[in-house]
Amino acid sequence: MAQPSISTLDETLNRISSKPGVRSALYLSKTDGAIIRSTGLALESQTSSADGTQDGYRDEQEKKQKTAEEVAKMVFSFINAAGSVANGLDESDDVQLLRLRTKKTELVIVPGAILTL
Repeated sequence: MAQPSISTLDETLNRISSKPGVRSALYLSKTDGAIIRSTGLALESQTSSADGTQDGYRDEQEKKQKTAEEVAKMVFSFINAAGSVANGLDESDDVQLLRLRTKKTELVIVPGAILTL
């Protein structure tokens, strides 16, 4: 399978991000969960100052917001756990779609051959 171009990734992220209710979108590497592209969540380098303190937070609610790296790590772990369950049920099967819905948040995860959205 050919890798999608950067412009294709950007177009898809922009289309998804413009939908009502979407707060962020991430493209992750399938091999290590590294962020390839993201929208909506701050990266750690954007929220930390040189002395390690957090800049730009006005109240406790903003401090509770996860960075893109934290979300990517949790999503990558979730994908791997779901993949283990799928392989335990049928070794020839792969996870196609994951949906996690909580009281406040909903994640829709689409694992691909090369990238995860």
